[in-house]
Formats: sequence, structure tokens, C-alpha cells
Amino acid sequence: MNEMLTAKQVQDILNIDRTTVYRMLKDGRLSGVKIGKHWRFLKDEIQSLLDLNENPASNASLPSSLLPTPCIQSLQDVFGEIVRIGTLTVDNQGNPITQSSNSCAFCQMIQSTEKGMAACKQSWKLITKIKSSNMEFFTCHAGLSYTYVRIKVNNIKDTFLIAGQFFISESDKRKQSKRLDAIAHDLNLDLKALKQAENEIVILNEHIQTEINRWMAHIARTIVGITSERSRLILRLKKIAELSNIEI
Repeated sequence: MNEMLTAKQVQDILNIDRTTVYRMLKDGRLSGVKIGKHWRFLKDEIQSLLDLNENPASNASLPSSLLPTPCIQSLQDVFGEIVRIGTLTVDNQGNPITQSSNSCAFCQMIQSTEKGMAACKQSWKLITKIKSSNMEFFTCHAGLSYTYVRIKVNNIKDTFLIAGQFFISESDKRKQSKRLDAIAHDLNLDLKALKQAENEIVILNEHIQTEINRWMAHIARTIVGITSERSRLILRLKKIAELSNIEI
């Protein structure tokens, strides 16, 4: 029979404090059974978690298989439609993991060209390299505003939920006009159509600017919980396969 551990024993094994144990329970990184007023944890599960923490290299190939991409896509689709902004999830090199949600006509025009898409990917990559933990807005190569939230799951490489394709204030008309002229010329796009599409880009009011990062953080926590549970399920299946001598 699998041995049960107390919260204190889990603290000692994982070298974490009591608060972290219960935080991990809440966000799905740990699972346990409540007996009376006390939590108990399966020793094998704690040992598996310890093995993952001590051997991160063994997880190098996990991101694409563990991240619940359809679930992330659905969450960002709903979020983008409600807030009326473009959203996208990318890896730590700025490469898209999902399809863009609620993408505006302006960005669709730019990304319809190979050179324009490359410029967008470069902007996304720059966002993933920012070290700040505070909510900030950043400007992409085309002059639009973006913000992001980091999605971090155990040893899986960080991914980023990016929200953008909006303005946070009235743009400098002269400066933006020059930028559009350069973009249209560089990407061989129709300048009149590009300017018309740019006029349709939403300007976020102060309330949404204040709330957007909190909403995104909530989505990120949901994704972390789902991914952690999926990771545990895969580990259990692997253990069953090992015991049964079955290849999966």
C-alpha cells in the first residue's frame, strides 16, 4: 500500500514551507486527501514531483506535449472577444503556440506578408525577454500597444499570454502616419486600406487598462492548474506502463 505523508513531511522532502504546500494544493501542483482536519499525501506522488524538480533536463521535450493547447486557445478566444483585443500565446522565443484570437484587420494585413509576420514575431520575442514583473504596456514595430503575462509550470519552459493590437491613448498622428507610410512601402501593402484598418483599432479606456493584467493573470493560473493536472496524469500513466511493460 502506498504510504501517506503529512504536510510537515512534504515540507521536509520538498524543502518548502507550510504556506507553499497549501498554495500548491490550491493551484493543482499537489493533490492530497483531507482526513478530518489534516491533509495526507501519497508518498509516490511526492517522490515523482521531487524527481521532476531534481532532473529538469528530463522534461526538455515536455512543453509541446503537456501544454493543453486547445484549452488555451478557447480561453484566449473568449478573453479576446470580451475585451475586444487581440490575444496570442507564444513560447519563450516568441513563436506562436496558438492561433491569434480576435485579430484586428490592421494586424491581419501586416501578418499576411512573410516580412510582416517576421516583424511581429520579433516584437513578441522582445516582450518575452522583459524581466519586469509589473504590468506595463509595450509598443510593437507597427506602433500598437501590448502587454503580457508569464505562464510558468514546474520545469516546463515559460510561455506567454500576450494581449495587444490596441492603443492606450490617442496616437501621435504625424508619427503614426510616417510609420504607416514606411510599413506600406516595405511590405507592399495598400496604404489607404492600411490607414482605414488602423482607424478601427480600439483605444482601451483607463478601467480596462487597470484590469487587463489581473484578468490575464487569472487565465494564466487556470492554464497552470490544468497543465499541472495533465502532467500528473501522464506521470501516472507512465508508471502504469512501466509496471505493465507497455510502451507508450
